[in-house]
Amino acid sequence: MEAEEGVAARMVIRDAEPADAAALVALLEHGALEPGKEDAGDLAPYAEALARSRAAQTTACWSPTSGSSVGMCQLIVFRHLQHHGGRCAEIESMHVHPDYRSGGIGALLVEAAVGAAREAGCYRIQLTSNVERTDAHRFYERLGFVPSHRGSSCCWSRLQIERALLGEVVPVGRSCEGNHRVSNQSALGNVSRAVHQRHIWPCG
Repeated sequence: MEAEEGVAARMVIRDAEPADAAALVALLEHGALEPGKEDAGDLAPYAEALARSRAAQTTACWSPTSGSSVGMCQLIVFRHLQHHGGRCAEIESMHVHPDYRSGGIGALLVEAAVGAAREAGCYRIQLTSNVERTDAHRFYERLGFVPSHRGSSCCWSRLQIERALLGEVVPVGRSCEGNHRVSNQSALGNVSRAVHQRHIWPCG
């Protein structure tokens, strides 16, 4: 469908359920810079994560027209030692189906995440975005997030993780280079620029 004004008003924002796994994995693939990282042929781990995860709240944007989730966002709440042991929230896996972009769905999902972070008593909400996602950076800044920190990331393969669990030393290899991102943080209103760029905004 073509993006149209007011399309977000017809959507339903709700907690994701294990039955949403297939649609959410498809969204992850649509939004991936490198397709093929997810495994749509084995949905059990995704469904289990949705059923068991208590630290992370996954929100789905459900379309009554298509009968499927067309957007998603995950909010992770954790405790810091700083800020008197305050709670911080991080937005992850923010994706909207290509056919539904530019219709306000992304803003709706971020608004829901910010509201949930406030209700959880978080003093800050933050997110990171790959340095290549310049359109996403502008999107988050339009919503009030401010670039604030520079960060880096390193990824391990399933084989490397299995080796580490067996007690082997798994070094940080050159294959991890290039996985740096831009992070944004909004202290729930400030965000920092980096190889990861974080956006933040202070909570009011």
